[in-house]
Amino acid sequence: MIERTALIDATIDRIDTDLVCAQAGRAPTLYRLTMQDICYFIDANDVASDSFKLVTQLSSGVSVRVCVIEERGRRKVAWLTGAAIAIAPRDVFGEMRLSTKVLAVALCMLALTAYAAAKVDSFVVIGLASSAATLSLVACILFGAVLIKSLDARRREAQRSWRSR
Repeated sequence: MIERTALIDATIDRIDTDLVCAQAGRAPTLYRLTMQDICYFIDANDVASDSFKLVTQLSSGVSVRVCVIEERGRRKVAWLTGAAIAIAPRDVFGEMRLSTKVLAVALCMLALTAYAAAKVDSFVVIGLASSAATLSLVACILFGAVLIKSLDARRREAQRSWRSR
């Protein structure tokens, strides 16, 4: 098991896509690369969204440098560079900055709506405050989950290796 990231210089032997998505007319979100008789997966959630569209330009026999992360037994591609292609990783540090800002705003909104609901006797204000509190709680949960995922040391290391390549 790869504890951190691994850089691999190899030649792509084979590229496969999700045949169910392809036959249904949807754009595939997962590709399987076979290099040196080992399968690696490129997921739309693991790389930058604008770079993921470039996966279709990869072909067998192309020499590439790949940063690999092993997650739950699956080898995932964090980023990939070749002679004519560069698939960038997700911007983990940008996600962390955005998530902390939105999480702070959502927590402030939750505190303010709880205070408003406790101080006012009007049912309309209490109903609006409880609705706002529910929305801010959902935002806290969602952006908290994004923040937790972006705190993964392997993702941060992959981002640093992309910047220093």
